[in-house]
Amino acid sequence: MITTTVFVDNIHCNSCVAQVNSVLSPLVDIVSVDVSEADRKISVIHRKALSSAEIIQTLKGAGFQVRSSNSVEMRAENHQNDDQSSDHTIDRKERSLSPSSSVSTLNSEPDFSAHINYCAVCQAEHNEKGGLSKPSAHTRPLSHGGASLQDAIHNVSPENFDLEAQGHACDRGTPSDPVGSGSDDEFKAEISIGGMTCASCSNSVAAAVKELEFVKDVTVTLLTNSSTVTYTGPSHNIEKIVEAIEDAGFDASLHSTELLPKHNGKSMEDTEDEVSRPVERTLSLKIEGMYCEECPSAVLEALSELDSDQLTVVTPPTYQNPIMTVRYTPNSPSLTVRSIISTISMRRSGFSASVYHPPTVEDRSKAMQERERRNLLRRLLFSIVVAIPTFVIMIVFGTLLPSSNKTRQYFMKPIWNGNATRMEWALFITTTPVMFYGADVFHRHAFKEIMHLWRPGSPVPFWRRLYRFGSMNLLVSAGTCVAYFASLAMLIVHASESRDINGTHHEESYFDTVAFLTMFILAGRSLEAYSKAKTGDAVAQIGKLRPSEALLVVADSNSGQTDIENVPTDLLDIGDTICIPSGGSPAADGLLQSTEASPFLFDESSLTGESKPVPKFNGDKIFSGSVNIDPRTARITITDIGGTSLLDQIVNVMREGQMKRAPVEHIADVITAYFIPVITLIAVLVFVIWLSLGVSGSLPRDYLGSGSHEGGWAFWALKFAIAVFVVACPCGLALAAPTALFVGIGIAAKQGILVRGGGEAFQEATRLDTVIFDKTGTLTEGNGMNVSDCEEIVEDEDLLEVSWVLANALEQTSTHPKAKAICRYTKDKVSSRVNVKSSSITEVPGKGIRGTFEISLQSDDDATASQKCETYEASLGSRNLLEGADEINPTLQTRLNSSMLRHEGDGTTTAVLFLHRLSGPQTSPAPALLFAFSDPIRAEAEQVISYLQSRNIEVYMCTGDNISTAKGVARKLNIPSAHVVANVDPVKKAEFTGQIQRGEFVQSLNNDQNQHLEDMPSSRKKVVAFVGDGTNDSGALASADVGIAMSSGSDVALSAASFILLHCDLHGVLELCSISRRVINRVKYNFGWAAVYNLCLVPVAAGVFYPIVSGKQEIDGVVMNKHWRLDPAWASLAMALSSVSVVCSSLALRVEVRKSLRRLMFWRK
Repeated sequence: MITTTVFVDNIHCNSCVAQVNSVLSPLVDIVSVDVSEADRKISVIHRKALSSAEIIQTLKGAGFQVRSSNSVEMRAENHQNDDQSSDHTIDRKERSLSPSSSVSTLNSEPDFSAHINYCAVCQAEHNEKGGLSKPSAHTRPLSHGGASLQDAIHNVSPENFDLEAQGHACDRGTPSDPVGSGSDDEFKAEISIGGMTCASCSNSVAAAVKELEFVKDVTVTLLTNSSTVTYTGPSHNIEKIVEAIEDAGFDASLHSTELLPKHNGKSMEDTEDEVSRPVERTLSLKIEGMYCEECPSAVLEALSELDSDQLTVVTPPTYQNPIMTVRYTPNSPSLTVRSIISTISMRRSGFSASVYHPPTVEDRSKAMQERERRNLLRRLLFSIVVAIPTFVIMIVFGTLLPSSNKTRQYFMKPIWNGNATRMEWALFITTTPVMFYGADVFHRHAFKEIMHLWRPGSPVPFWRRLYRFGSMNLLVSAGTCVAYFASLAMLIVHASESRDINGTHHEESYFDTVAFLTMFILAGRSLEAYSKAKTGDAVAQIGKLRPSEALLVVADSNSGQTDIENVPTDLLDIGDTICIPSGGSPAADGLLQSTEASPFLFDESSLTGESKPVPKFNGDKIFSGSVNIDPRTARITITDIGGTSLLDQIVNVMREGQMKRAPVEHIADVITAYFIPVITLIAVLVFVIWLSLGVSGSLPRDYLGSGSHEGGWAFWALKFAIAVFVVACPCGLALAAPTALFVGIGIAAKQGILVRGGGEAFQEATRLDTVIFDKTGTLTEGNGMNVSDCEEIVEDEDLLEVSWVLANALEQTSTHPKAKAICRYTKDKVSSRVNVKSSSITEVPGKGIRGTFEISLQSDDDATASQKCETYEASLGSRNLLEGADEINPTLQTRLNSSMLRHEGDGTTTAVLFLHRLSGPQTSPAPALLFAFSDPIRAEAEQVISYLQSRNIEVYMCTGDNISTAKGVARKLNIPSAHVVANVDPVKKAEFTGQIQRGEFVQSLNNDQNQHLEDMPSSRKKVVAFVGDGTNDSGALASADVGIAMSSGSDVALSAASFILLHCDLHGVLELCSISRRVINRVKYNFGWAAVYNLCLVPVAAGVFYPIVSGKQEIDGVVMNKHWRLDPAWASLAMALSSVSVVCSSLALRVEVRKSLRRLMFWRK
C-alpha cells in the first residue's frame, strides 16, 4: 500500500470535499480518501498499480490547484486486522515521484472552469468579481439536523451552506494558512528563530528575508528569538521565508500567520457595530482517544447535537492532528466550553477533550532559550572536564614544576616515532573532542553563514560579500580553528622528525588555548543566555497574575438552588458567575453583582501601579489581575475571557512594544554590519606585521622567548591574531539597547504605564519640549462630571416634558462624560406621558449629538386618553451644532447668550438642547434646556503642569469646549491664555498638533470673539506630546511625536498612543518621562561601555603593550625578559564577560529607576 498526500490550494467548502471524493472514487485501486478542508490536504491510500501522477492529473482535471505532493510506502504485517486493532504500527518509507510524470503533472495548470461549476465559494466570488479567481479559505457551519456527517458530505449542495465573510475566520491554534490567497493580500507572520547570538546574527536573518521580493517589512528581535515579517500573498510564501532563514544557518519555526486588513484602522461606526454584535469566542480543543479514521466524524456528529446556529467548526480534527478549532457564541449554561467538552467526551468512552493553548511567542522563545541553555551547559560541562587535565598537564607540569621534576621530564620526552612529546600528544587527545563537540555550535553556524553568503545565485553583490559578512560565531570559530589546526600541523611536523637523542624537547602548541578559549566562551554564553531571559520576563510575570482555578456558581435546574464548584480557568465562559473570596483574584473580567449599599474594595496595583483600594459598586467592571481586599466574597458575571480581558490586552501591548526598536539601535546595526570584516582584517594585519618584523630580525630575541625553533616566529605572531579574533565582541553592542528597553518596558508596566511605541517612544519622550493636554477627562476629572445647573428655557409644559425625554434618549447612546452626567440628571425627570416610538441618532464629532424622533404624547394622565404623534429633530451640544440652520428667535438667542456667558464666566461647561418640530406646524430650532456642568480639575494637574514648565517644557491646552470655560480652567492651572485652543473637533486637534510640531501658526483663540492668529515662531521642529483619552483624541494621539492616552481600562487595545496610562493620574506623565530618560541614558551607557571595551582590548590583544617588560624568565638556561601580552584564553574570558556586563548593566536599571521614582514621589508630597 502507498499513501499519497496531495496539498491543494483551492479546497474551500464541503462542495469541494464532495467533489474530491466524487472524482477519485472511480479509480479502482484507491482504498480510502481523507480530505482535510482546513489543512487543504488530501490523503489517498492506494495500491501500487495506481501512480500518484494519475491521482494528481485527475484532481487537476477537476479544477484543483495542486501545490505539492509526496508518496509514502506503508508496510504493515497485520494490515488485515487493522479494524480490530487500534494500536497497530506502520512503518513508512519515503518514495519520490517519478520525474517523468510527477513534475510535469505538478506544473500543469488546473481547469478552473471545472472547479467553479461545483465550488460555492468560487461561484460567489465569480458573481461578485465577474471572472475566475482563486478564492480564499473559508469556515463552514457544522452540519446538523440528524443527518450523519458522511450523508452530509455526499449530499452537499451550495445552497445548504451559510458562507461566512472572509474576514471572520480566526484560528489561534496551529499556524495554518490564513484567509486570503491573492497576490495583493498582505500577511503578517510571527516566526521563532533559534541560534541567534548577536546583532550580526539578527542582521543576517533580516538580510536573508529582505532578499525575497514579496517581503515588505521584517523586524528581528534578538532577546525574544523571534521575527515579525510582513509580506504579500499568496499565503504560502511564508514557506519560502522560513526556508530562507534556515538556509542562513538558523532554526525557524512558524508561530502564526495573520491576514492584514485592506484598510488601516476602523471607523467609529465599525467599532460600534462590533461592540453591538454578540460576543463570539474562538477556541482550540485537543481530543485524545481517537484511534481510527472514523473518530473525527464521530466528534463532528457529537457537536451537531448542539446549537449549530451558534457553533461553527473552523478547523475539524483529523486522526493525524487531533486539534480542532471551533467558534461559537456562548450562551450559559446551554452552550459553553464545558458543554462542548462534555458532549465530545460522552460520544465515546475513550474520548477526552481539553482546551488547547497554542504556544505563544514567549513560550516558543522560552523553549528555544531553554534548549540553547541546555546545549551550552552540556558543552560547558564537557569543556570544564577536559580543561582540568589540560590545565594540569600544560600549566602545572609544563610550567609551574621545576625542570628537574620527574613528572615534568616524563611529559617532555618524545613518544612513539618522531620528536613529538607526550605533552603534545596528551593535549591533542584531550582538546580534539572539545574542538569538534564543545565548539561545534560555533563551527556549524559559521559554516552555514559563509555557505549562505557564497551560494550559487546569491543576490548579494560580489564586493559586498567581502566587507559585510559573518557574526560572532565566525570570530570564535576562526580563533579556535587557527589555534587547533596550527598546533596540529606542528604536531605532524614533530611526529615526522627523527628522534632527538640529546634530551627532552619543549615545543610550544596552542592545544590548551582551544580548551580554555572554548570553556570561557561557553561560560559567557551560558551566563548571557540566563541573563537575557531575565530581562524579558515582564510579559510572563504579568500573564501569571491570572489564577489557574476559579469558584464557579452552578445553578440546579430542578431545585433552583446554587452550588459552588472549583473548576479550571479554561472551563469558564462568558456569562458564567464566579465567586471571588477575600484575598482572591478573578480569573476573568466581569461585572460585579452586589445588592449591598457599601462598595467592595479591590486592589488594582498589579495593573495600574496605584496601590490605593478601588471601590466597586454593583455593575462596575472587575479586572482579572486585581485582588479582592474586602472581607466579603464578591460575585461577578464574566464578560471577557480568552484573549479579550484587560490582562490579555496589556500582554499584547507589551509584546507590541518589545518588537518596536529605538532609532539608536540602527547605530548598532551599522557598526556590527562591518564589525566582523574589520576585525578579520585587523587580525590578519597583526599576524603579517608581527611575522614580518620577527623574520626580518627587527625584533629582539627575547620577544620570541623560546628560541629559534621551527615555526617560532609564525607561531608567536599567530597568538596575537588569535587573541584579536576572540577578544572582539559585537554582542555587547547588540545587547546594549534591547536589554535596557525590555527592562524599561517591564518597569513601566509595573507603574501602570504600557509602552506601546517601544524603543522609539522612549527615545522621543526624552526629547520633549511641548506637551498638549486635552481638557475634559484629562486636566479635569471627566468621570466625576455632574450637571451643576439646568435652565429651562422653554415655557410650554408639554414641550418641556418632551425636552427631558429627548435629552435622555440622545445621551444614552454616547459614552462621553457629559452624556453620562445628563443621563443621570434627566433620569428622574423623564415623563411617562412621552413615549419614543422610533429614533435616528447621529454623533457630530467635537460638537455634540443630533437625532430625529417620532414620539407619542398622551393628552392627560389617563391611560385611555387620546395620544398625538409628533416628529422632532433634537440637537444637544455646543451652539456650533446648529451652524447653517434657520435663525433662532432673537429674544431666545439673547436670553441664551446671557445665561451661557454667566455660567462660562464661572469656568463651567455648558450644553444646549435645541428642538425643531418637523410634523404639524413646523417651527424654527429653539433652545429648550441649558445644562451647566461642574467638572472638577484634577488635584495633581497644577503640580504636574508646574513641574513641566520648570523644565522649560511648553504646555498647551486643546479642547472642544468653549473659549470662556477653557480660559477659566487655564487660569487656575497657570497655562498662558495664548496657549489655549478651544472649539476644535478631533480633526482640528490633530491639525493643531501638527502646527506645533512644524513651528507654524497656532490657532489659540475663539472665532466667536473675532480674535486673530498668533505667530509662534520656532527655530526647529518641536517634539510634541499629546495627552488625552484613548478614543476621542485618537487623531491627535497618532499625529503627535509622543501620544499619551489616559485609558479607562477596557479601551487599551483601541488606543493609537505611544504610552497608555492605566491609572487616571497625570503624575504618570512625569513617571514615563523619568523612566524614558533613565532607559535611554542606560542604552547610551551600554553602547559607550561596549565601544570602549572593543576600542581598548583589541589593541591590547594585538600586542601594543608587548614591549613592556613585566619580569624575567629562564628558558633553556638563558635569562630573558618577560613581556606583557593578552593570552587568547584570557581574551576569550574578557569577551564573554563584556556581553554579560552589558546585560547586568541593563538589569541594574531596575534599581536606578526605583530610586528615581522615589525621588519623584517625594517631590509630589
